[in-house]
Order: sequence, then structure tokens, then C-alpha cells
Amino acid sequence: MKLAVGRELESVQRRIDELVSAGAAARIWRRDATFWGGDGARQRSVAQRLGWLDAAEQMRAELPELRTFAGDVAASGITDAILLGMGGSSLAAEVLRAGIAENRLASHHRGVRLHVLDTTDPRTIAAVTEAIDPAHALFIVSSKSGGTIEAMALFEHFYAVVEAARVAHPGERFVAITDPGTSLETLARDRAFRRVFLNPPDIGGRYSA
Repeated sequence: MKLAVGRELESVQRRIDELVSAGAAARIWRRDATFWGGDGARQRSVAQRLGWLDAAEQMRAELPELRTFAGDVAASGITDAILLGMGGSSLAAEVLRAGIAENRLASHHRGVRLHVLDTTDPRTIAAVTEAIDPAHALFIVSSKSGGTIEAMALFEHFYAVVEAARVAHPGERFVAITDPGTSLETLARDRAFRRVFLNPPDIGGRYSA
């Protein structure tokens, strides 16, 4: 990939030189919160949000478990997976979904269709509701804070849809992705969700990919 910054090249190069001189990369990997400046409170906040540095390695260790879960979902007769999340909780999934569809790549579990609902538009929600069979759908409620209003409203809508379809154990049709100790984790336990995936709390929502 080649980036062309045009007339801004000089200022961009100057900033790059400043970052190199300041040892930016090494300081970031050392988790040096002072690199981001600000007072002590800001630096303490930054220090608690640097889990993204190791996120890829952490998730690599989780791959066998995730593959097993995906296989169990497909084998149980699930035909549609619907991700309910806003912004950072859904954008990476939407990019992957669109990329796979665009390139017509064969999915390992190609029988399960992925829908990403990052909207409160009634027509879009109604279209997805009509396109799925609630008895064979899995709803993934994703919210780092556990209290995202839009995601929880979508959850309430689809939980009612699953109940109306007379599914024996409605909670089995839901999965939660959230931080430990959130209201979403409590809800998921109370309603016997199929699975609760707990996010490392030092990974910010914008790194939820």
C-alpha cells in the first residue's frame, strides 16, 4: 500500500521524525502512559486501556475454543447469526462479512448466515426479523459497557420474537460479549444465555475486532 499525502508531505515527515526521536514505538510497547501526555489522571486512564497491544496474541490462544463453539452452533441447526451491536462492537464484523461476500470466499460453516445490525432503523430491523427463523437463529449481543441502549433495545426486540416463536429455552438463542461485571453479563446469566464471552477490560471498545 502506498499513501500519497501531496502538499502535506513536509509536515507529515516532520511529525514522523518527531515520533522517531521520541522513541514512540518503544514507549508504546513498554506501556509508557506518559507518551500520551496529560496529567496523572489521564495517564492512569491510558494505562488501563493498553490491552490492544497483546489482543492478537490473546485471541490466538482462544481460537480452538472459538472454533469448537462455531462448530457446535452450526451442528445444532442454527441457520442465521445476528450480531446486535453499535459502532466498535460491530464494524469489524461488518467489514469481514462484506469482504467474504464480495470475494465469495467459502466459509468453514457456510450454512450459517451472518447479519450485522448496527442500526435503530425500524425498516432494517423488520427486514432482518422477517428474513430469519427465530427457532434457528442465534443472536449475539455485543456491548463492552453492557449498557449500550441501542444494543439492549435490539436484544429486547429479538428476545420477544424468540418467545413469540415458542422456542422452549429462549436464552439458548443468545450469546453475550461484554466486560466482566456488567449488567449485560448479569442479564445473560439470569436468562441462561447459550454463552457469555468476557472481554479483557483493558481492551477498549474500538479494538473489539
